Amino acid sequence: MPGLSTNFDVEIDAVVFAGGIGKWTAVDGLGFEMAVEDREEGGNLFNKVKIPGHMSYTNIKLTRVIDSHSPQIMAWFAMAAQSFIPTSITIKLLGEGMKGTIAKWTFDKCVPVRYTGPALNVSGPKVSTETLEFTHHGLLGGMLGGAVAGAIGL
Repeated sequence: MPGLSTNFDVEIDAVVFAGGIGKWTAVDGLGFEMAVEDREEGGNLFNKVKIPGHMSYTNIKLTRVIDSHSPQIMAWFAMAAQSFIPTSITIKLLGEGMKGTIAKWTFDKCVPVRYTGPALNVSGPKVSTETLEFTHHGLLGGMLGGAVAGAIGL
């Protein structure tokens, strides 16, 4: 059974947030790219050699309804501004009924870079949401779980 994009969980390093920081309703920005350099070989007139280079990672955005855990996000920003504490964040794609992990991404050395609070307006009631954006130093162990791990022999 494929994982539905609505079945996911986000875990932030227990060392930083012992009680968790609530549930998130959206995750955006799961992506990375490898730079490739073209090299010409002498005598080879038909193609270029491709040399793999550095990996670059997109920032991750988490969105949710504001709840009682929201002040912990501000605390993380305050800690990050004073001293760097390596924090890992794991995003799990869950199976049907929120059971079983189909895939997971664990991001290394995460740092918060942007917080966006709700747009407050008296013209009509709307659900108040917040967005947390963080950067990271790459994946720990790559994308693992389910068929992916089996396909690559992990």
